[in-house]
This record gives sequence, structure tokens and C-alpha cells, in this order.
Amino acid sequence: MSPMAAFSSVAKQAEQLRQDGNNYFKKDRFGAAIDAYTEAITLCPNIPVYWTNRALCHRKKNNWTRVEEDCRKAIQLDNSSVKAKELKMEYWSEAGIILEGTHSTFLELLIT
Repeated sequence: MSPMAAFSSVAKQAEQLRQDGNNYFKKDRFGAAIDAYTEAITLCPNIPVYWTNRALCHRKKNNWTRVEEDCRKAIQLDNSSVKAKELKMEYWSEAGIILEGTHSTFLELLIT
């Protein structure tokens, strides 16, 4: 098997795991969805949507520390991820984090 074919096979497997996670999420099976997204992340850790989807599951389970961790990674991979940034702001709200300073300071915190 060529390296490209092996990569394609791994990417397809990760995408199937994402779809499985989405199906579990729709059925409110958040633990199973987390497991599926975690497996997808293990196979393809540079796909931001896997991190964001897992963060959504952690939000449903009120595991806010994990929400923040997964959102931070998703934003590192894709700084334009609106969903990850919204979830990170929701984490700040839940954690009672008060942001003081200028608008630019807020934006700097958001992207880190």
C-alpha cells in the first residue's frame, strides 16, 4: 500500500468516526460521541472539527475544563473557527472569568 493510500484510508476511518460521533450526539449519547471523536482525533489530530465536536459533547456533560482544552486546540488548528471561539467564550462565562481591558486584549485571549 502506498503512503498516500494509507493516509487516505486513515482519513476515511477518522471521518467515519466523526459521523458515528455525530449520530451518537443526535441521540444524546455524549459519552459514546466523545469516544468516537477521540478515536478520530487519535487518527487525524490536525482536523479542527473533531476537537470542536468533542468540545460540544463536553459542554453537554458540563465538563467545562475539557471544553476549554478542546476549543483551544481547535483554535490553534483553525483560527477562523467561530464555533470553537463561541464555545470558549461560553466556558469563560460558566467559569465566571471576567475580562477586563481593551477590545484587543479580549481578542488576544480569544485566539489563545
